[in-house]
Amino acid sequence: MNRLLIILSLLLAGMGMGRAQEFKEGLLYDLHGNVKEMKLSTKNSFLKKHVKFRDNGKLKKSITFFDDDNYPLGFDMSMNVMSFAMSQKVEYDSCRRITSVTDKNSYDGGITTTTSNYYGNEAAPSEITRSVFASISKDGEVTADCEYSGYVYDDHGNWISRQVKHTATRTDKKGVTEEGIAEYTETRTIKYF
Repeated sequence: MNRLLIILSLLLAGMGMGRAQEFKEGLLYDLHGNVKEMKLSTKNSFLKKHVKFRDNGKLKKSITFFDDDNYPLGFDMSMNVMSFAMSQKVEYDSCRRITSVTDKNSYDGGITTTTSNYYGNEAAPSEITRSVFASISKDGEVTADCEYSGYVYDDHGNWISRQVKHTATRTDKKGVTEEGIAEYTETRTIKYF
């Protein structure tokens, strides 16, 4: 009888410990594991600075569609009242790493933003070494080419600091181009369930 109680108590204790999240929406923010919240400090205006997740792995205000393995595919939403539409499409490589995310919205003449990710070598195959953000609107085009290095990770395997070399190019609707380069450190504060 005592043996059964010990086994039962160990099983119940194990059930209370961090279970794997069902949905993998954190991948859209290069997050893995049972993430509750992430705050990002960056100079890159393309990146979302604060996200919160439910304990099942979905964003708190998720409208995302998922495939059969619960990887995010994107979303498609329209509001007839305001003639407004938004969509997102997520693409993966054969290793299930996100290679591109395309966001479109019809607000203010329409804006399309595509983020393309490039990954590390054999030593760090899941590490994003470069991201290219391209945004096209009625006012012109903005491209941000970010090279990443010097990753620092937390105990859960998520990066909490990295060095960024950010090259931005802006071309207005008249064809006038401006370019700038900045180097800085991005940091993240991550809370877990």
